[in-house]
Amino acid sequence: MKRALPRLVICLSLLCCLSLAGQAMGALDYPRPQTAVADYAKIIPPDYARRINLAATELLQKTGAAVVVATVPSLDGETIEQAAVHLFQKWGIGKKGEDKGLLFLIAPKERRLRIEVGYGLEGVITDATAGAIRDQALVPYLKKGQIGPAMLAGVSAAAGIIAGDAGVQLTGVPKVKVRVRSGRGFGWGGLILAVLVFFWMIRSARRRGKGGPGARGGGSGILPAMLLGSMLGSSMGGGHRGGGFDSFGGGFGGFGGGMSGGGGVSGGW
Repeated sequence: MKRALPRLVICLSLLCCLSLAGQAMGALDYPRPQTAVADYAKIIPPDYARRINLAATELLQKTGAAVVVATVPSLDGETIEQAAVHLFQKWGIGKKGEDKGLLFLIAPKERRLRIEVGYGLEGVITDATAGAIRDQALVPYLKKGQIGPAMLAGVSAAAGIIAGDAGVQLTGVPKVKVRVRSGRGFGWGGLILAVLVFFWMIRSARRRGKGGPGARGGGSGILPAMLLGSMLGSSMGGGHRGGGFDSFGGGFGGFGGGMSGGGGVSGGW
C-alpha cells in the first residue's frame, strides 16, 4: 500500500497537469475558417472582411502565398505569440512543404497584435519588414479604433511585398507603401576596424610630416582611406532584398498544412 500511494499521487498529478494543459490549449481552439478572415471577435466590418478576402484570394492564386486575418475576443492567459503559433499550426496556413503562410492576429481586449510568418516567407517578410507593416500600416489605424482599415492596410502591404518578390501584379489589392529600414550598420567589428583605420591614417600623416618613408607621394594613406570609404558605403547603403524599400502593395484554399517559422513581430497599440 505504501508503494502504491506515491504512484497514485504521481498519476493524479499528471492527470491534473494534462487537464490544465488541455484547457489552456482549448482556450484558443477556434475552428479553421472558410475564408481568409476569421473574425471571432466580430470587430471587422463585413465590407472590409470581403475586401481582405478578395485581396488574399488574388494573392494566393498568383503567388501561392496564403494570408489569413484572425481576431479573438481574448487571449485567455496566453501570450499573443503562443496564440499565433497555435492557430497557425492548427489551421495549417499555406501549402504543406512550401509553408508560404502569413497570419495577422488581433486580440482587442489585450490590445495586442501579432504577424506570424511561415517558413517559406521568412526571406520575403523578414522581421524588419513585418515590423514596418505593423508600425506603418496597422498601428496608426488601430490607435483610432479602425480595425477594418488596419487589417486591410496590413494585408495589402504584405501582399504587395510578396507579389513584388514573385514578379506578379495584383489588380484588386490597394497599394500600400511601407518603408523598411536597412538595419545594417557598423556593429562592433566595423567600429573596431574604423578606429584602426583612423589611427593608421594619423600615423601615416605624421610620418609624412617628418619626411619619413611615407612622405613620398602620400601613398600610405590611400589604402586606409579606400577601406574606410568602402566600409562606410556598404554600411550606409544596404536594402531589403525581395521587396525593396518601397513596396506596394468563392472559397479560400490557403489551408494545406503549412508550418510557422517562428518569425514575425508582436506589438500593442
